[in-house]
Amino acid sequence: MNLSQAMQLHAAALRRRTRSPRTIKFYADWLTAFDVFNKHVEIETITLAQLRQWIDSLLIRKLSPNTVRGAAMTTKIFFRWCVREELIERSPADRLELPTIPKRAPDVLTTNDLLTLINDVTRNSKHPERDTALLCFWSESGCRIGEIESLTIADVQIEERYAVVIGKGNKQRWVFYGEASQQSLAEWLTVRSTEAGSLFRLTKSGVAQVLVRLKKRTGIKVHPHKMRRSAATLRAAKGMSARAMQDTFGWEQLATAQKYVAAYETMQQARSSNPLDGVNINQIQQ
Repeated sequence: MNLSQAMQLHAAALRRRTRSPRTIKFYADWLTAFDVFNKHVEIETITLAQLRQWIDSLLIRKLSPNTVRGAAMTTKIFFRWCVREELIERSPADRLELPTIPKRAPDVLTTNDLLTLINDVTRNSKHPERDTALLCFWSESGCRIGEIESLTIADVQIEERYAVVIGKGNKQRWVFYGEASQQSLAEWLTVRSTEAGSLFRLTKSGVAQVLVRLKKRTGIKVHPHKMRRSAATLRAAKGMSARAMQDTFGWEQLATAQKYVAAYETMQQARSSNPLDGVNINQIQQ
């Protein structure tokens, strides 16, 4: 069996598991790139050396470590699936190295950043009620941009302060928000047209454009995933447990939520243990 045929079977399996078209395309793009690089070899003949040569070629192209790691993980997962389906006896990717991702400080918005953004849209947006509600709800719920796009009026319970969203893998979950979102959503619904459609009447592109305009006006770097990361960080600051955060944000792995909780705890400990706190640096001991 050639790799192209195995890829088609894998894509069909992903569709049966209700994976998103974007996820299926992600696998297909990388596996096709590997297939072309190796000139359409039979799946049974693929070796670890060939996989390493392909990964090396991506690094030579100076693709980011995150991008190359995604390519490597894609092949690992794909060949494990091939073994489970008995298409091959052993995965050639078992010992394929994953590029190390450089560690960076969390890139998140502070509460002051969010207030600046909200104050800006109330003064400068062509749709102040909509954009205020969008920013408040997004910063409290931590939804993905696709969930923001697909949210309808019926999904939001204004008085009870929660909404039902459909996330990755067609999984349904509840997200919660506070008084600021409740008030701004209510104000938006008083001016929103009664036509059916998404709550904010914005596509993914439209949502992204709201943030682009905000960045230009305020100078604050903001993008869809940063809104989600910021919501998680601020939830951790308010004492939300990792388990509750996992359910609220729809993460498959508890470790993802634990990362946010641990980062906040580390920051708090560092702030409270400064060696010179309480010391008069102008007083020199004789």
